[in-house]
Amino acid sequence: MILLYNTKIWGYSDNINSVVIKEDKIFYIGELNKIPDGVYKKKINLKNKLLLPSFIDTHTHFSEYIKLKSQINFSKVNNIEQILKLINDYPKKVKGYGLNISKFNKKDLDSIFKNIKRNPLLTMASSDYHSYLTTSIGLTDWPPKLPNNKEKLNNKDIKLAITELYKMGITSIHEMAFTKEDFYLYDNIAKNLEVCRHFPLEMLDEIIKTNQKSYFGNEYLKLASLKLFYDGSIGSNTALMFNSNSGKLNLKYKDLDKIIEKALNNDISVSIHAIGDRGVDDIVNLFIKHKNNIKKFVRIEHAQTITDETIEKLETIKDKVYLSMQPLHIRDDYLTLKDMSIKDISFRFKSLKNMTIGFSSDVPVVEFNPFKAIYYAITHKLNKNEAITVKEAIDNYTINAAKLSNSDKIKGSIEIGKFANLALINDYSKYNESFWLNAKSYLTILRGRVLYIDL
Repeated sequence: MILLYNTKIWGYSDNINSVVIKEDKIFYIGELNKIPDGVYKKKINLKNKLLLPSFIDTHTHFSEYIKLKSQINFSKVNNIEQILKLINDYPKKVKGYGLNISKFNKKDLDSIFKNIKRNPLLTMASSDYHSYLTTSIGLTDWPPKLPNNKEKLNNKDIKLAITELYKMGITSIHEMAFTKEDFYLYDNIAKNLEVCRHFPLEMLDEIIKTNQKSYFGNEYLKLASLKLFYDGSIGSNTALMFNSNSGKLNLKYKDLDKIIEKALNNDISVSIHAIGDRGVDDIVNLFIKHKNNIKKFVRIEHAQTITDETIEKLETIKDKVYLSMQPLHIRDDYLTLKDMSIKDISFRFKSLKNMTIGFSSDVPVVEFNPFKAIYYAITHKLNKNEAITVKEAIDNYTINAAKLSNSDKIKGSIEIGKFANLALINDYSKYNESFWLNAKSYLTILRGRVLYIDL
């Protein structure tokens, strides 16, 4: 057994200061002088810090994040000359990421490949991962259709990336796999991370044929849902908006309708990327149409802009539709949303309080950092009327996030009998809101195993 003591425990009064872990579960929660008898292999003084359930990131492209470690980072470039210098400084690297395409016109971007000193297949992803520049195709949409798209990831990069998660108090992620290869990457991660993996459309027939069902199976490697793209993004000006004609669809509405019906008829859930207010409304209408065939739940990914009318419709099916949202996008899309005069319908955390929301990063579009995400959710500099409390924000990263993998009965909160998935932070109540910008986990535990400690 492991004893954690001298701590404040999320959801409990101050006199409850100790937790006992037996094997992979929480065995005791209470006062130190009443702990159960037994052999304790570890006793850890938590120095009056705050013990939380560990965080669950409900929307990542983690395999892409690992790949970035061998790519060129274009996130800080401001002109074509800087792009060319980076390309020529790393002659063996054939992929890049983080390019803010709003800084450049298409003519400038097309000129890049006329000036490079080498000619491999060079590709660059935009900072929002919804545009893609490649020598063989030019500027196109994400996800790209590229030849030889299979990549092998080395174990060192995988371990480094997982360690970064531990330092953020994250022990569970949802992977939104772009490809079949991305989906099967996690067969090799073993028990270092809990992964709920969503699969691309190319795999739907395979999943049905093998009689797999959504949200069954081992928590370390659980089959989630069919991940579909509907519209684009705010940054690339491809989100489907009521007041704009610039939206771009990845799937036609009628085709999406048929795919949803096919998946649900086979007990396969769906999670659909929708960012523009019209795009979100379309998805809500489809879910209402198919509500009687939703056996567990379906998901909307992002729901970055949403009208009052759509929220009213959504609340009629609130037990069947969950949302995965990304507070850190407030930081990155702030100016764009403000200029578009749609800040009042953006990131509507408070207006959606009757819904089940799981928070997430959307890494590598933004960084893995639940603490910064909490900061932007509670301050909401875009629209303070949509700010939520710290408790609500943490719940969206823990117990509510667990609901998005049908796992809330076994994790997501500190309760006897649940998995001992835990993180430790300083007591935020002693600080102002800016605390969250530099917060960290001092201890991260997965299934009773101490994976990271810095006490």
